Amino acid sequence: MISRQTANEAFIQRMTVVIEENMKNDQFGVSDLATKMGISRSNLYLKVHTTTQKSARCFIRETRLQKALKYMQDGELNVSETAYEVGFSSPAYFVKCFHDYYGFPPGEIHAQKKKIEISYQCPNCRPASHVSIYRKIIIILAFLLITLLALLFLR
Repeated sequence: MISRQTANEAFIQRMTVVIEENMKNDQFGVSDLATKMGISRSNLYLKVHTTTQKSARCFIRETRLQKALKYMQDGELNVSETAYEVGFSSPAYFVKCFHDYYGFPPGEIHAQKKKIEISYQCPNCRPASHVSIYRKIIIILAFLLITLLALLFLR
């Protein structure tokens, strides 16, 4: 029997291969990834979130940025060419995402002699702890509202 961790690693690896096969397509998104993986968009989100604690959209972006780093470290492409090669339709947006992810602009990649550390937090992604806190607040507010309505109707 395959362990859960091995199954999750295989899923992530398969998903990474699908993203890399569609890397140049700047329109490739979560719906396309779900279709290529053969699962629904909601199941893809749940599987990616439970495995990586990220949204599928953030996972796609991070995969693109990691590939961009390899291209730029090898000196194969300049910044604009790299942006288009990894599926960003705008070099300016690519530079912003790259800077947010790695902490320096892509033009300074060769000046960075130290080990590259990832300091990125997807601006549209909340960590799982925030999601559970919001759910708890919503559940408590819903309970209080139902209790208040019940008290009003019982009088």
